[in-house]
Amino acid sequence: MNPVPFIWVTDRKGEVQDGILADVAPSILTLMGIEKPVEMTGKSLIALA
Repeated sequence: MNPVPFIWVTDRKGEVQDGILADVAPSILTLMGIEKPVEMTGKSLIALA
């Protein structure tokens, strides 16, 4: 397994989970408030409170 650094700096509260490389793009979409396309196989690592 190759760890992928993911740095998130914000004043919003949330929780970050472990994941894989395919989860990075869906996580960024979550931060931007954009729904993940069905073609993306990854999951968002961020659960916004």
